[in-house]
Amino acid sequence: MRITMALRDVFGHIDAHLDESIATLSEFCKIPSISAEKRAQPEAAAFVRKVLGGLGIEGREFPTEGGPNVVFGEYRAGEGRPTLLFYNHYDVQPVDPLEEWKTNPFSPVIEGNKLFARGSGDTKGNLVAQVAAIRAFLAAGEPVPCNVKFVVEGEEEVGSPHFRSFVEANRGILKADGATIEGGEHSMHGVPKVEFGCKGTLYVELTARTAAVDQHSMWAPILPNAAWRLIQALDTMRDREGRILIPGWTKDAMRPTKEMHAYLRKAEFREKELLKAWGIKAPLVKKSGTALLEHAMFSPTCTICGFRSGYQGEGTKTVNPAVASAKVDFRVLPGMKTAKQLAILRGGERRVPPTAGGVAVVPRGLRHGLLQRDRRRPVGERARCELRGERVSRAERAHPDRGLPERCEVLRGVDGEVLALSEENFGDGHPAAGL
Repeated sequence: MRITMALRDVFGHIDAHLDESIATLSEFCKIPSISAEKRAQPEAAAFVRKVLGGLGIEGREFPTEGGPNVVFGEYRAGEGRPTLLFYNHYDVQPVDPLEEWKTNPFSPVIEGNKLFARGSGDTKGNLVAQVAAIRAFLAAGEPVPCNVKFVVEGEEEVGSPHFRSFVEANRGILKADGATIEGGEHSMHGVPKVEFGCKGTLYVELTARTAAVDQHSMWAPILPNAAWRLIQALDTMRDREGRILIPGWTKDAMRPTKEMHAYLRKAEFREKELLKAWGIKAPLVKKSGTALLEHAMFSPTCTICGFRSGYQGEGTKTVNPAVASAKVDFRVLPGMKTAKQLAILRGGERRVPPTAGGVAVVPRGLRHGLLQRDRRRPVGERARCELRGERVSRAERAHPDRGLPERCEVLRGVDGEVLALSEENFGDGHPAAGL
């Protein structure tokens, strides 16, 4: 791709004002907006309005019933131009275990060319970068190529339970020619990644109660133990290689096509470097290379994210736990509807699942997987057309020194219009949002 002098001016402005963008991001990352703990959500929403205000955009806060406010703002480039909606979120994940952090997660630190802070990449940094890009176009005297709408919520990390009410009440202002969430992820050798979809999520909390209160462990021969009951239930849900054993669990799962496999084989996958970075000697399954990558991309998962029972303090306490709970994250493939998977888990289907028998299932977050539907052009060609000004569903970012990267790191076959907007929040799909 040929980079025009005007576009070089845009990139030049971004580079010249990088310190200002980093300062803004650092200030944003100091806000401990942990949605799971309902912390600092009003402060984070106010900061989003401040960032948008730097472009002259009036950020409006929309209350949600029982949840934090959603911030909306719009930059109007001109009539007749396409409209792109940027979805972001100002909330972040919990930081526990805090003692494993090398630095304070809410005191940003720069090491080398990286900024370390909770939320710097997901997705506070994205919002700051998007605003910096528009500002650079304006400073260079170049017209912004499209109208831009910003929607920034505060509960993405807990499954966006109140976002649906905002969408249903504000379909008109959300209308756009396309919508995206950007992660800014690159491959190991610096090639920007274009991801055309994601797995869905069913996040549940499983709880076993076997007695009114904890008892002394001397009674263990005749008392049920909540921790053991829950462990035994969990053990029947997944085998040692990660295969899910719940009857009927993958019945509706999408099967990868030949086209998907072909694109995945082109993707960079440095297995040895990843294993070293993770600190493990071998993967969970006996596969390697492309087969291992395909297994990672096309397999549903059942992950114990946390387990709590009995005594956790210093020293010892001989106790037979009355209660045990586990937080479990199921990654589901397109075609698997989270409500139906939850019913299977609870025993709503013909066969009773292993979690029955004193183990309660409480949903904590639901999100469907998304499938790409526009298959008219190869991904790389669609990206090039977008950068030439033609309307397609996704574009790959160009770099002033390299032009458009020759290789496009993608998993083909996943939705190129809406990536991370929870399909659960749009009913059966994003048309409900007018997108």
